[in-house]
Amino acid sequence: GVTARSATYSGTAAAAVLSVSPAGAKNFGSVAVGANSTHTLTISNTGTVATALTFDSLSPPYSRNGGTCAATLAAGNNCTYIVKFMPTIGEASSATWTVRGDTGVTARSVAYSGTATSTVVDLVASGDTTFLKMADGTWHASGDNDWGQLGLGDNVRRMTYVRVPALDGASQ
Repeated sequence: GVTARSATYSGTAAAAVLSVSPAGAKNFGSVAVGANSTHTLTISNTGTVATALTFDSLSPPYSRNGGTCAATLAAGNNCTYIVKFMPTIGEASSATWTVRGDTGVTARSVAYSGTATSTVVDLVASGDTTFLKMADGTWHASGDNDWGQLGLGDNVRRMTYVRVPALDGASQ
């Protein structure tokens, strides 16, 4: 007769595994308006195959400031991604940055926060329009802008203070 034969196979599927260090949240603390602070992340692929990397865009006052990460991260390798916090107005801000790999690879995120600090040295107000001169020589404005009186090149009303570069360094 015929004898049946069977075989059992086992193994681990090849996969990329991303990690980010330091993990969790990063608070830049207080940073003076016009100054900046950077934070370096190390992204590692501890898996057995390479993976494509994509990164969420950061919005001001956060931005990418270099690093060694490319479009692909080989198995067993790591790269760096540098995040810069450069505030332009004295207020708190936050953002979440995420790196993603190929389909099936768990995305990793880092939450960022920071507070911009600056000292107001002069204030000019008229009706519903206010200008602030900061200790660093920059000017910020908010309020009515129906006729372009904020000097920003448009006529959009500003409910929060925005920097007016054309006035930087000007005296009253």
